[in-house]
Amino acid sequence: MSLAGLMTRIQTEPIAMAPEYLAAILHTFETLGEDALLGSSLAPPVNAPIKGDFEMFGTTAVLPIKGAILKNPDDYDLRHGCCDVDVVRAMAEVAAADPRIERVLVQISSPGGSVLGVPEAGRALARLSEAKPTFAWTDTVMASAAYWFGSQARGVYMSDSARVGSIGVYSLFADASKGLEKFGITINAIQAGKFKLAGAFFKPMSDEERAHLQGSVDRIRDQFHTAVSAQRDLKKGSMEGQTFTGEEAIENGLADGIVSDLAEMLGIIEGA
Repeated sequence: MSLAGLMTRIQTEPIAMAPEYLAAILHTFETLGEDALLGSSLAPPVNAPIKGDFEMFGTTAVLPIKGAILKNPDDYDLRHGCCDVDVVRAMAEVAAADPRIERVLVQISSPGGSVLGVPEAGRALARLSEAKPTFAWTDTVMASAAYWFGSQARGVYMSDSARVGSIGVYSLFADASKGLEKFGITINAIQAGKFKLAGAFFKPMSDEERAHLQGSVDRIRDQFHTAVSAQRDLKKGSMEGQTFTGEEAIENGLADGIVSDLAEMLGIIEGA
């Protein structure tokens, strides 16, 4: 993902990505440059699906969800491993309709991403799980929008060191008004509609604008909570944006067991 593209999405779309991953990406951009990010462990996996192909093992389908989740990613995003949310939805719909597929594994390695398209893809995964035994697992990270997806399966499994959760949503709005003032720059904006410039970078955010934008984030958060709660019985307080590892995730209801439990149950994941 290019720096310009990443910054545009951060400034214009609600985000369901574990914030520590976003912070690490931005820090790497700032200190080492874009090329360093694309060659680092912070970059999404380069083998993430572009066309949504999934593997078949007998009658079991493996659906991969890897990298930052985006709506309408461009070719550059896809070449560097971002995950197209519409491909996730399409894979779920194809797997649900394919009579050859008797059960599904959703293999997730993603910190989340933009929320655009996530509710729709999440509902497709929920319908898939209703139609056929569907299990999600990760040996890395299944956070935020990616956990929204994983939680729709009949079971969630993880390695001991993997991280799951980060159930929450946020938006970021830069306030550069003091910097503009320092350089003697004044932006005269003509607007129609009191919220038309809510979050504009060149002015402080008013309390009324903040409340309006907070309401938008809260509505998406409520959708997230409803989707997860419909499938899982989580301990109170476990949907406040935190991530969990191993036994802690299992104790709080975010996961059902470690990957070896799933391997033993299904008998198909080697080396788990």
